Amino acid sequence: MSIDRDGTEKLVREAAERHHVDPALVRAVIETESNWNPRAYSRKGAGGLMQLIPTTAQRYGAYDLFNPQQNIDAGVRHLKRLLERYNGNLDLALAAYNAGEGAVDKAQGIPPFRETRNYVQKVQNAYFRPGSGRLTDAFYQSTRDHRDVTPDGRIIFSTNKRSGEWVDGELKLAWKFASGFWALAIGDLLSLNLVLHQVPGLR
Repeated sequence: MSIDRDGTEKLVREAAERHHVDPALVRAVIETESNWNPRAYSRKGAGGLMQLIPTTAQRYGAYDLFNPQQNIDAGVRHLKRLLERYNGNLDLALAAYNAGEGAVDKAQGIPPFRETRNYVQKVQNAYFRPGSGRLTDAFYQSTRDHRDVTPDGRIIFSTNKRSGEWVDGELKLAWKFASGFWALAIGDLLSLNLVLHQVPGLR
C-alpha cells in the first residue's frame, strides 16, 4: 500500500479520533519512531510508521506491519492502552512503548536505559513544541521540562512543577525544573505555554 504524507496524516486523524488519542501525540511518536517512513524497519524487528513488533501488532489485528492503515490503527490502540494503564502518565506510557511494560514496571518508572530516556524526551519535545497542534484538553501528565525558542527569540516552556498566585490581575508563577532551576513567569490562566523572563542559567 503506497501512501503520501497527506494520506498518512488522514489515517492519523481518523485513528486518533476513533480511539480518543491526541493526534499530535500520534504524530510525535511517528516522527520519532520512523520519521514518517512506512517502510522503516529496525534491527530489533519493529516495522512501519509506528515501529511495532509483530506480536504487538497482531494483538491489535495488524498482520502487515508495512500497511500504513493497519500499522497506525494498531499503534494508536497500543498507545491508548498504555496511557490508560499508567493513568495518563505520558512519561511512563512512552517509556513502555519503547522498552516494554515489564521494564517500566520493574524500574517503577522510566527504565535507566539511555535509549529509552532519550526516546521519551524526543517524543515529548515534538509533542509540546509550538505549532504541534497539541489539544489543550489532552491532559497527559508529564514531569519533564520542554523548552523551545520561537522565531522571534522568545523562550517557551511547559512543565507541571509550578506554583503561582494572582498579582495585579496577572498570574505570576514559579516553575521548578527537573534540572533544579527555578524560574518566574507571567501569563494567562488558560495558557499552557508561558514565556520565560530573564532566567539566569537556564540551558
